[in-house]
Amino acid sequence: GLMQLKGISSETIESILSERDKSKFDSFRDFILRVGINRRSAENLIKTGACSAFDRADVLLSEIPILFNLKHKIINETQSMFGYNDIPKFNKSEILFGSREEERFVERKLLSLDISSHPLDFFNIGTDVTHMKDLKNQGTGNTVCIAGSVIRYQTPPTRNGKRVMYIIMEDGTGIADITVFGDVQEKYGNILFREGWLLVKGKIQRRGPMSLSIIAEELSPLEAN
Repeated sequence: GLMQLKGISSETIESILSERDKSKFDSFRDFILRVGINRRSAENLIKTGACSAFDRADVLLSEIPILFNLKHKIINETQSMFGYNDIPKFNKSEILFGSREEERFVERKLLSLDISSHPLDFFNIGTDVTHMKDLKNQGTGNTVCIAGSVIRYQTPPTRNGKRVMYIIMEDGTGIADITVFGDVQEKYGNILFREGWLLVKGKIQRRGPMSLSIIAEELSPLEAN
């Protein structure tokens, strides 16, 4: 388990297990103050999901600098000279991971598994998928299939009140813009808002010599190998 994690020593593991046997960790702050752990190991534990019981990964990472500063002050100045509760609130507005699949990719990296190629290699994408770098060679109206990670969803207001969604995706070779109209949203809504990795089938629509979009017709989640 913990021995697979990069940058974590046997002494740190022993400290975690020893403290856990004494009593459970009431909070992430309690964990950091009690365990003999360095900052890098703590960050890696967060990114692999080992600390998910405490809070979201982005929140815990934002706490790291303050908690280690507190820990160092306690060690250097003695506990009585610094209040345990003088810790500011943390910003929860930024999300570190857009999906569970992105978390899994980080886990693979930290657990020393093979990531010499793009994370799409962990999914079954078939042979008829077009690399995003090659979309520029496609003509208007051509049907293409692409597969990749969702970077961003956008749903700007429209004049007629109909909802149009714009998705930005990447596959390691390039970036693609996908337009999803209302009928497709209704049909594939459960996939759109739950999956971070998608297979998209649609038609090329050019907006200029160097600008194009894919009008989505079918969406499906990627399945892991």
